[in-house]
Amino acid sequence: MAQRLFQLAIIAGLIASAGCNRPPAAPDPGGSIGGSVVYATPPIRGLVREINGGPIGGASIRVTGIRSLLVESNDAGIFVIPPSTDLCGGNNTVRFEASKAGYWLYPPATTITCSSAVNPPEVTVEIKGQRPLHAVSGAPIEITLSNDDVNSLDEEGGYPCGPCKVVELGKLPLGQPAVILVDWSGPVPIHFWIEGWASWELVGLREVILSPGQTATTLTIPVEWRGFYLNLKVGLPNDGSRFPAGTPPVSVRIELKT
Repeated sequence: MAQRLFQLAIIAGLIASAGCNRPPAAPDPGGSIGGSVVYATPPIRGLVREINGGPIGGASIRVTGIRSLLVESNDAGIFVIPPSTDLCGGNNTVRFEASKAGYWLYPPATTITCSSAVNPPEVTVEIKGQRPLHAVSGAPIEITLSNDDVNSLDEEGGYPCGPCKVVELGKLPLGQPAVILVDWSGPVPIHFWIEGWASWELVGLREVILSPGQTATTLTIPVEWRGFYLNLKVGLPNDGSRFPAGTPPVSVRIELKT
């Protein structure tokens, strides 16, 4: 009996020794906790800046996945978000929202996906902004257009454009004629679109495509449009069109007359 127990002890020792000499297993590419794969966002570095301009500090940036994270851009317009598991419930994507008083801020088109990769490369994003543009009767405004302008892809019913700018006309006086006088530092074939908001619905009212070489036009606002809150879009259609490379920004003068 004692000899039998001695033989079993030797066998157990050989098995344990074999286990100790086994090479270590390769690490899980995504890492794991309790056998589960862990997803996280990559490190994110962002810049908030004006279109054709400098940085915008003090902007609030909300990053949203299954939860939300709020950061703020510094004086140089920079914000940094380290890898986060809180935003990820798997390989879902995260999105950005940005705001600052006195600016229209446009979230980046970049899509960031949660990943199980170890040490993923840093992702850079850019959020562009501009001060609101309003045209009022008797006070002409000047804007510039360039390839640095953003795309405007509004809700169903509106006109997509880009690169372009949006100018608010507001609600015009009822029963009075109104025109918009526009001239620009052409010759560049820019387009114009007039949209109207009514009862939370956006309606495309008119698209104006100009002749090559034209550098001025007059847009008439019919009386029946006066019930809308009106926007004027100026720029290029959202079909891949771009301003010629190397050309300076196009200067556009807009004058509303009622």
